[in-house]
This record gives sequence, C-alpha cells and structure tokens, in this order.
Amino acid sequence: MAKARNAAREALELDPNLAEAHVTRAYIEFLRDWDWQASERDFLKAIELDPDYVVAHQWYSEFLGVMGRHDEGIVESIRAVALEPTSSLQLRVLGNSYRQAGRYAEAIEHLNKADELDDSHQGTLYYLTQTYWESGMHAEAIVAANRWDERWGRFYGFLAEGKPHEALPVLEEFAEDEINDELWVYSYVLAGENEKALGLLEELFRRRDVLLPPSLTDNILDPIAEEPRVVEIRRSIGLEP
Repeated sequence: MAKARNAAREALELDPNLAEAHVTRAYIEFLRDWDWQASERDFLKAIELDPDYVVAHQWYSEFLGVMGRHDEGIVESIRAVALEPTSSLQLRVLGNSYRQAGRYAEAIEHLNKADELDDSHQGTLYYLTQTYWESGMHAEAIVAANRWDERWGRFYGFLAEGKPHEALPVLEEFAEDEINDELWVYSYVLAGENEKALGLLEELFRRRDVLLPPSLTDNILDPIAEEPRVVEIRRSIGLEP
C-alpha cells in the first residue's frame, strides 16, 4: 500500500488528470485510510476523467457496498459489466453486489454467468455457495462448496445438518495461508463461533488491515452486527453515525 500510494502520488504530479492514478489513490483511501469522503471524491474524479474505465466502476461499486449504498453499487457494477460484458470478474462483482443487497435471484443469475465463463474461479464458487446458503438453497450451496473445495462441502454440509460443532473442526484442516482473515471471520459466524469472529475483527482493526471494511459490513455478519464490540469498531472507523 505504501508503494502504491507513492506511485499514485508521483503519477498525479506528472498528470493530475490521470484516471488510473485517482482510482488507485481512492482504493488506498478506502481500504487503508478509511477516509470515505476522500475516497469517494477520487472515485468520482476518475469516472469523470474516463467514464469508460472499468476498474473505476468496479472498485467504486465495492466501496458503495461497504457504505451500505447497495442500489448505487449495483448501478456502478452494471456499468462495469456493460463495458466488459464477457468478463467473469465483472459479472462476479455484480453478482456479489446483488447478494449483499439481498437480491438473491439476480445474484445467482450473474454468478452463474461468471461461472460459465470461468468455472474454476474460487471467488465465483465462494459467492455462489454463500448466495445459495443465504437464500435457503442449502443443497445447492453444498454442491457449489464441493466444487470450490471438498472441505468446504463438508463444512456447509455439517451446517445444513445443524451440526456446527462438527463443522468447525473442518476449518482446522486448512493451512493458515489457505484462508484469508475475511473468510475466517465469516466462517466463525456461520459456525456460531461469535467470540472468535469478534476477536479477529478486533485484530484486523488493531493492525489497520485492508480486509476490515469488507469483513465488517458484509451481511454474513448480521448475527453479530449489533454486538457492542462490532458497533464500536464501526464507530471508530467512521461507519456509524
């Protein structure tokens, strides 16, 4: 992030109207600085400078999702897909935007399109798994999870059977670097290990981790969203009124 910040600064010194540099700076302000106003200004400036720059719409969509402005985020992601209609990445981002908005049928539609274009991408399979799970389609979630990794298939299978105490040990089969901290948080919540999820969110906050904003605001965290420790973190980074 420090190198990226310096590169963006030097680029803007050379050309203040470089959309790519504004987007890079916006992403750093979003994920590292937690400076929501500065980040949005840079995203909007980038889009003003180059309305066809797909990454600007993609990353701005992700920003808007964290802000809880899901309808606006979907619009930005639709624009990204319009610019790159055969991009599995953009279809995946759009599908996840619909998931976060609770619009599961549309999420499944676009995630399946992304899967058709690239049926091996773990991100697409994760979002499909979680979208099916949240919409109550547990059998479909387990199928998608098995395609992702058979260990995830067993994890969701135990959850579907109402056996979270058996699901949790499956996570121990993963090497530490196989699962990022965002996914650990989500998995703990799904397995009912709320104390572990809360502790990890606090650790992400302490080290100012770029994974904190998306981890903190995903609807997977609904079961612990009103926990005082979560509310305090949101307040500390400016996501509470």
